[in-house]
Amino acid sequence: MKQILKTLKALLICVLIVIITYLSAAILGSILIVNRNFTETETGIPIYITSNGVHTSFILPTEADNFNWKKFVPISDFSPQCLHSKYICFGWGNKEFYMNTPEWKNIRLKTLARAAIPSETALSVRYLNYQPQESENTLRLSISANQYAELTSYIASSFQFDSSGNIIKSQNKTMQFEQFYNGLGHYSAFFTCNNWTADGMKKAGISAPLWSPFDKGILYVLKRKSNL
Repeated sequence: MKQILKTLKALLICVLIVIITYLSAAILGSILIVNRNFTETETGIPIYITSNGVHTSFILPTEADNFNWKKFVPISDFSPQCLHSKYICFGWGNKEFYMNTPEWKNIRLKTLARAAIPSETALSVRYLNYQPQESENTLRLSISANQYAELTSYIASSFQFDSSGNIIKSQNKTMQFEQFYNGLGHYSAFFTCNNWTADGMKKAGISAPLWSPFDKGILYVLKRKSNL
């Protein structure tokens, strides 16, 4: 019995060390900023980076700089109400979580546990029928055409394509405003939805945290930049 207790104690200590190390790395990675000298383009293309409190996403114009997202993400996959949408929102994450967790109240411990290890991914795509508003969790940026091209390339390259060059739906049904598509790459505790967002920011030359598995690191960098 004593040996079992000693083993359990040792395991508990190891788990605590892993958690503390992970959180410490997340804090350090969030305050180490890449593209520190980024400045907004006065007459550039407006984009938004938003968080729902856990998960960050990009909000982009449906048409800008000769790129039309409605042609890349078939508008026929969505409700006809999306025909006149001016903005589109992209998020990348764990496929099982997207498919089986329609709302946060539906979250299951098993789903969270599986998300911690390398797993399949999907992209959430939403057409917005409203003008995004800046808030505590939604930040607006104005970027150059070249930066926008880098960002669109990054997002587009995150999708899986079939043999005909079309992006692949994760579920075979038409949704009203949101649809899911198979993604490239693997989700894990070390590369989360927020790491994906941060990598897109880095590629576009936007100030971003070096490594931030949580949304707080991204919001910290964006708010810090806006206050300078």
